[in-house]
Amino acid sequence: MNGPTGLQDREPPHPARPSNCGCYDWPAQGFPDVIESLEDVEYGIPTYTPTCTNRCAACNFCKSLSIFSTSLSFVDHSVFLSKMYTYSDVHAFVEYPQTSLSSEDAVGHLFRQDPHNWKKPAQNFAYSLGFPSGRNKNICVNVLRGDDGERVPCSEHHFTCQGSKVCPHANQDALKTPHLSAAREDIMLRLRHDRENNMAIASPSRNIFQKTSALIIALRKTGCPAAKYEITNLSCPEIEHQDAANLHHDKIQRGYKPVTATCQGRLGLKFNEKNKPYIKCEHYSQASNRDHYIQHLDNSYDIDYLEAYFNGDSEEVNRIEQSASDLGFGPLSSCTTVSNFSAQRAFCRAHTHPIPFPQKTPPTIREELFHLLNTLPDELADLTPRRFLRHPILKAYLHDRFPSQMVPTLSDLHVSLANRSHLRAYIEQAKKDKYPCGTGWDGLLHLKQQQDEHLPPEDHYIRKVVEITDTEAEQHEEDGPAQLDHVGLRIVICMSKEGSERLARAQYIQSDIAFRRVVDFDEFEMACVNHMNNTSVIFCRVFLNRHTAVAHRRIFEEIKEIVKHDTGRSLQWRHLHANNVEGTPDGMILQWTADQHGGQAKGLGLHLQRLAQVLPEKRDLHQPWRLLSSLTPYEHLHRLYRLCVVHAKRNIKHCAVSEEVRNLMRSLICMEPDNWDGTIQEIICLGGKAGAANKLLDWVKDKVRSKFAFEALCWEKIYIPKLVWMAGNANTNLIESVHADVNREGVQCTLVGGIKKGQAFDSMKMKTLQALEQTGVRPSYKSGHMSENAVKNVKRKFNTQHAKLYSEDLKIEAHKKKLQAALEVTAKRQAALVKTTNISMSFTGGDTESAASHRHLELVDWAHMALVKAQAAYQKLQDSGKVLDNTGSGKVSLSINADIIDRVV
Repeated sequence: MNGPTGLQDREPPHPARPSNCGCYDWPAQGFPDVIESLEDVEYGIPTYTPTCTNRCAACNFCKSLSIFSTSLSFVDHSVFLSKMYTYSDVHAFVEYPQTSLSSEDAVGHLFRQDPHNWKKPAQNFAYSLGFPSGRNKNICVNVLRGDDGERVPCSEHHFTCQGSKVCPHANQDALKTPHLSAAREDIMLRLRHDRENNMAIASPSRNIFQKTSALIIALRKTGCPAAKYEITNLSCPEIEHQDAANLHHDKIQRGYKPVTATCQGRLGLKFNEKNKPYIKCEHYSQASNRDHYIQHLDNSYDIDYLEAYFNGDSEEVNRIEQSASDLGFGPLSSCTTVSNFSAQRAFCRAHTHPIPFPQKTPPTIREELFHLLNTLPDELADLTPRRFLRHPILKAYLHDRFPSQMVPTLSDLHVSLANRSHLRAYIEQAKKDKYPCGTGWDGLLHLKQQQDEHLPPEDHYIRKVVEITDTEAEQHEEDGPAQLDHVGLRIVICMSKEGSERLARAQYIQSDIAFRRVVDFDEFEMACVNHMNNTSVIFCRVFLNRHTAVAHRRIFEEIKEIVKHDTGRSLQWRHLHANNVEGTPDGMILQWTADQHGGQAKGLGLHLQRLAQVLPEKRDLHQPWRLLSSLTPYEHLHRLYRLCVVHAKRNIKHCAVSEEVRNLMRSLICMEPDNWDGTIQEIICLGGKAGAANKLLDWVKDKVRSKFAFEALCWEKIYIPKLVWMAGNANTNLIESVHADVNREGVQCTLVGGIKKGQAFDSMKMKTLQALEQTGVRPSYKSGHMSENAVKNVKRKFNTQHAKLYSEDLKIEAHKKKLQAALEVTAKRQAALVKTTNISMSFTGGDTESAASHRHLELVDWAHMALVKAQAAYQKLQDSGKVLDNTGSGKVSLSINADIIDRVV
């Protein structure tokens, strides 16, 4: 793959000479076999760079160039071209130049150049060029001549195509097929083929296997992330393996070495007394060494695979991986990974008044200002003087206008613009011109009208605007007291056609409501994880001013109609449309993950109930003696709705109960509980302690009252297939991160501003996903493999655990200091009592009747009382310190120095 291509890059040897404006660039031989690029390119159609107004004065060659092809062009005494492409525009560039198999039928590419802004066309090629480069020399060629007809001197350079990197497990023969030309369509076809192959083998089993293998990869990379305290005795094979792994790590990290050495302890899979699996470092100890790695596993992993790996059972590992390979996935299946080589006013009478202040902005300055404001269509609706003054476009404009100013401001353009109220008036005028009906509800209706009148249907984003008066709206017990006002229920559904198409293919959906981004409206979003690309996909965003079940039911009904209009088919639900219990066909919603919002859940259940009642008569898959039309809204939820365990555990953490009760609560979040009813009763009984009964009973009653929460936390209580439960999302971290991302575009926005920013954000996300699917360009340098997420999760969980242990260590140290101080005080009080007693005895000589004797006895009583108080304070500290037992890393102890204790004893 390192054979020379004869690629010649001719540029002027004397840059001051303007006649050397022609650039002749051509390959004499074919490129290496495996050459693919993931860049955004277009072959045969020039793309453009910034315009240059300079013109070559001495060369007539650039005046007549156009895109054409000639045959058998004579370049010099040693090179003939079978075909030559020329490009007349100085802004044109080609990323995939056509080449040939041999020098006898060489292909040339001739580019027009701006002599004052010379660029090397070869740098635009998608192919990686490098060594060997051969010898550079100055030559004259026949195709480049000046006004006098004479050939102009050029510089000739040679480069070698470096090829591409492919996975060793890829189909080498298919990837080594030679090509003489390339186009974006070629990459799209290959990526589409890979995507179709991945879709063909998609299944819950594959998701579980990938999640398990990603954890194994992550643990192999990170090991135990704890600091290196203990010495780990390794065998000779282990040392050799570790040295090889370190060399490999240094190579892929390009010499980077971690600053802090980490623990070398071996990781192992263990089972607790309840036969629950967990992975821990060999140096971890619950009693004394709790800052080493430990992770308790849930049922979403293939425990047999993990057990075989950690036990070193290579035969069982090979059997499991071969079974996965037979199904088309796993480390033994064929790989398709390919990356680029560099993938790393005239007269006036006298004025009889003082000179006025320059408060009026000149018209020319106003024109400049309004031009700047009109360049901010997405931000204008929510623009304020402060936001405008810090906007990058304004800063860049002022730097160009006032290059001598270190920090130019708008007042440098005209001093009247230093008045923020004056500037606000111009901003409000620009808003009025752009949004004549304002930026609230009326402005939204105008924006929707403009969209429907001027944009084709496939480009519509604001899909549905609903307004319902309070007298028309239904009420449900989950909605609480009715919110009566003059506006009623308002809903705005924003969704692109591509969002509809992707929603129609989604299986695992997350939803959530955000409250910060738009004033007087909340934002409901639906999204999912694209498991093939490991990226988030946003389906829609809905703005609503009520959280009622009726509002959410209307949302789901409108989304169903939008999807049907865009795709020609309605959304499919597993428990309504599948033919068997375990069936997980593509294009059917298998699981819905959300928080315990009663209106959202009840609204979804009401929508599913209506769907079931209009479907042809059909038996329920899980209770065949019942018709689907007979299911209640909550019974529909019991077939797909799952609660976010992060929200559930966070709420448990905030309950004012003992840790023992919190652990009982957490034990209900599981696949198969040991004793569900017994645990509930035990929680209620233990809640009577420490005055926490009301809080505790509220927690239990809240889950029972919701009619779906307990079922959505435990698989045994719900009708979701086990594989779907294991492969699905146990939390709403994705939708929470999507909310956080769009909030970075701005919060507390107007309705129009929030929709415009949301549209820009959603368009950017969709185009990023399209670039990945069509050209292979990822949104970051990361590979997108699930193991990267697993590595991040391992590190995050460990850092969180370690921070907690460190905080507990600080509490132990602080309490230890208090204990030492109290003990020292006790020792001093005891010494004072002994001293006072001795003095009293020696002074009185046994006489207890005299006034002096009474005085000394009083001193002894005071010393004794002081000692009792000191001992009581010390005992109180000891009792309060019991809550610190079995906390911290185990490296900090509450034990007191022996010499202090001896002084007290």
